[in-house]
Amino acid sequence: MYATIGGGTVIPRGINNSDYSRVDLNYQPTGQQQRDFITSRLDYNITSLHHCRSFYNYDKYTSIPDFLNNVVAAFPGTGVTLGSTVQTGQNSNRFAGTLSLRSQFGSHVTNEWRGGINGGTVLFFPDVGPGMFSPWRGYRPIFGSTYVSSVTTATSSQRRNAPVKNIADNVSVMKGSHLLSFGGEFTQVNSWQLIASTDTMPTITFGAATGDPILSTFVAGNMPLSTATNQTDAATLYSILTGRVSAISKQLVLDEKTHQYGATPPIDRNRQREYGGYVQDTWRAARNLTINLGLRFEKQGQYENLNGLYSRVGYNSLWGLSGVGNLFSPGTLTGVTPSFVQQQGNNYNTPAAWAPSIGLAWQAPRMDGILGKVFGSHEGASVVRAGYALSTVREGQQLFISLWGANQGILQTASVSNSTTPADFGAAGSVLFRQATLPTKSGLTSTPAYPIPAGFTTA
Repeated sequence: MYATIGGGTVIPRGINNSDYSRVDLNYQPTGQQQRDFITSRLDYNITSLHHCRSFYNYDKYTSIPDFLNNVVAAFPGTGVTLGSTVQTGQNSNRFAGTLSLRSQFGSHVTNEWRGGINGGTVLFFPDVGPGMFSPWRGYRPIFGSTYVSSVTTATSSQRRNAPVKNIADNVSVMKGSHLLSFGGEFTQVNSWQLIASTDTMPTITFGAATGDPILSTFVAGNMPLSTATNQTDAATLYSILTGRVSAISKQLVLDEKTHQYGATPPIDRNRQREYGGYVQDTWRAARNLTINLGLRFEKQGQYENLNGLYSRVGYNSLWGLSGVGNLFSPGTLTGVTPSFVQQQGNNYNTPAAWAPSIGLAWQAPRMDGILGKVFGSHEGASVVRAGYALSTVREGQQLFISLWGANQGILQTASVSNSTTPADFGAAGSVLFRQATLPTKSGLTSTPAYPIPAGFTTA
């Protein structure tokens, strides 16, 4: 039995010996990047014919502040948000492990079983939340001015993990001039992500909305020698100083447990499975010629949304009122009105893929003269290889999340402004930040009502 284990802490420059002497997995030097890792490997001979091997790697990474994503102190002496001392960045715990068993049966048969998993929880700016914006009543302020910068360098918080599990078994059989190999494989890919934004940290924009009576004050007659830009900037700065609100942006999210809208971050929880098998023959057809023939079977499972939050339109709705196949048939209205329904059951059926492969390797014979100088003066000095193969590709989880996760139903807009919801917001210039109650949108529902009609601009 052979075993190795290693680990360590990578410390950036600028930390003295006294700092280094107390470094551990929980020590995070302020304003630095740190990485802690553990690697282990175990080899164990069960018998002379059966060999077991395991490998595990753990990697913890901390970057506070996160210079890569520009999440740094908003102003000198502050945290990432003005009025808060909170510093945040990226934290991750990534891992990978495998376990294998290699067995010899007789002198011609070898079997190898392998299982593995990798993943890791990655947190981007986990400390960003409503508490960081308490001076602004939990709102994230937006100043519509080129002279006043944002009060924060972090506008959202993200958490995600995508573990991949894999099991495979491969058998090799030596028979005469043939090396036969066959086996199977199963893969499961899960994805989970949470992104907190205007659902828990709504934005509030300070500025003079069109029609605000205060705009009549900042005109050329009251500001001699000023340009139109100067007048607009002055009106904006005055609106910021007096707390004149022009818009509030907020969204409500479908909670994965209650399936009701609320001030909660959206959660994507998905899974996809894939399995396949193969057979391959490596044939020593002649002393200087080897031929490889193979065939792989691949079946990709359905992409599954595990918390039932997604919606879809279905194949018929993609064609709209014209009907399936009637894309260039004016006047034909045999289709349906496009609408979103709750995504349940089968999403699609991917046919099985058959992937053949063929290859050969030919050792050139001994050559004389100029050819000998190019290809070699003895047999086997040059090898000519050729091959042809088909392969399959499984799309990344983000492709499905970006499509189905953006469909109607999972989010409900609760934004208000004088231009889009004047009945809820009120007259331009009538909303001041010091008011005890700020406007909210009316007509909101607690749950989505399927089917949801697809609007003209709906993706």
